[in-house]
Parts: sequence; C-alpha cells; structure tokens
Amino acid sequence: MSGELSDFRRADEILTRMGETTRGIRALLTELESAVEGELGGWPPEVVARYRAARRDWDGAVRRMPECLDRARQAVWEIADEDSDRGH
Repeated sequence: MSGELSDFRRADEILTRMGETTRGIRALLTELESAVEGELGGWPPEVVARYRAARRDWDGAVRRMPECLDRARQAVWEIADEDSDRGH
C-alpha cells in the first residue's frame, strides 16, 4: 500500500508542478501580449487578424488548463481512495 500511495502522491506532485507551469505560461503570454499589442498598428490587417485568432485560441487553452488539472487531480485521488477501500 505504501508504494501505491507514494505513486499517487507522486502523481499529485506532478499535477502541482503542471499547475505551476500553467501559471508560468500564463505570465509569458501576458508578457508577449504586452510586447505585441503596441506594435499591431504597423502590421498588415491579415496578420493582425491571424494574431488575434491565435490569441483567442491560446487564451482559451490557458483558461482550460487549470480545470483539466483539477479534474486529473480529482481522478487520481478517487482512484487512490478506491484502492484504499479495497485494502490495496
């Protein structure tokens, strides 16, 4: 059991690190946005449109990441609880 519990804790640690990475990605995208937004006036309209579409996509992905990590963490601990209930 202790080995299996250790595996679940390790999975939880990995999910925590992924959450930290997600926050780092969010910060980098904010930095990119700050650097780029002031320059958009000099870009061709079709490039601006492609940038804005890509930005919408990555903004949506970054918003979903914490939710996905939360669901993964919940699943890991539900499995750990089930294993514990079965006496593993």
